[in-house]
Amino acid sequence: MSLATQNFIVERLKQASVFTSVELALGVPDLKKIVILGDAQAWVIELHASPDRNIRDIGSPVQREPQVYAVLIGVRNYNDPTGGNSVQLLESMRLAVRQAVFGLSVGERFDSFTLAGAELLLFEPECIFWVERFQIAHIIDKDNLL
Repeated sequence: MSLATQNFIVERLKQASVFTSVELALGVPDLKKIVILGDAQAWVIELHASPDRNIRDIGSPVQREPQVYAVLIGVRNYNDPTGGNSVQLLESMRLAVRQAVFGLSVGERFDSFTLAGAELLLFEPECIFWVERFQIAHIIDKDNLL
């Protein structure tokens, strides 16, 4: 796991100033039990990392490692049984997340973040959970293992 990359995303989202809170998470096992504070919260989760094959024939190994990160957006739904009134709030949160992360790079050994899919995870009368996924890749060598 790359804690530095997750913290980079968290800081970018905090700078956007649209969420009541932004936190790291390993996962969210039961969305129905989460109480959303304020209008919206976000959690940053590393979903997947899978190193490519070694790109060197001689010497220390060097690999490119694509990684997928998720930003879970939780939006409080007020007196809106169909979610129709919450669509605009959810869209503004999605746009803020994409503007905060898309196209940026964590450092010189990293590609820029690109989109890797999005979907509605849960809709309940009191909350909506949406996930935005981003992909990034970095070069791994003996001196830069994470």
